Amino acid sequence: MCIRDRYKERTDGTEIEVKDGSMVWLYKDADPELGNWQAKELEKALKNALAEHPAVTAIHGRGFVEVKLKKLEKGEFARKVLRKVKKHKGDIDFVLCMGDDISDEPMFQLINSFYSGALLDKCSAFTCTVGRKPTHARYYVNDYKDSLTLLDLLVSCMSKMETGELSDQSGTGEEMQTLNSTPLITPETAFGHSLQ
Repeated sequence: MCIRDRYKERTDGTEIEVKDGSMVWLYKDADPELGNWQAKELEKALKNALAEHPAVTAIHGRGFVEVKLKKLEKGEFARKVLRKVKKHKGDIDFVLCMGDDISDEPMFQLINSFYSGALLDKCSAFTCTVGRKPTHARYYVNDYKDSLTLLDLLVSCMSKMETGELSDQSGTGEEMQTLNSTPLITPETAFGHSLQ
C-alpha cells in the first residue's frame, strides 16, 4: 500500500484528489486534531520519500497535503507570467500579490526578490497575506473583507487618477484617506519582529 493510501485509510473524512501534475490528500472534513496531526506526519513521510527527487515537492496547506512538480508552484508560475508580461507589454509598473495559504509563500518570495531586481525595478510591488501568520509577504490584511476593501479602493483610485480627478502625487481625496487607513499590517507590527 502506498503512503497516500495508508493515510487515507487511517484518517476518516479524508480523500485523495489527482490533478494534472499533482496529487492532493484533503483532510478538511476529518477530525481537526487528528487531520492536522496526520497531515504533519504525511508531509514528513513524503519529504523523506521524495528526498532524491528534486523536481517534486510536498506542501502542507490549510486542509491539504499536496505533492506536485516544483515547476507548478505559484512562485514559478508568477515568474513566467511576469517575464511574459514584461516581454510583450514592457515595464511593469504595479504588482499586487495576495494570498491566504502556505502555497502562496513561494509567490511572495519571488515577487519580493524580483522587486529588488531587474524584472520589477521601476515597479511598485506589494505582497500581502490574508490573516495574521508567519509569512514572506510584506503586508497583512485581517480577513477577506479587508482584501476586498483594498481592491475596491485601488480600483477607485486608479480610475480617478486616469481621469485626472486624483493626482498620484497629491495623496488627497477620500479614496486616498480611506486607502491609507485600510489595515495593511507589516510583520513587524503584528509580531514585533521580521519573519523573513
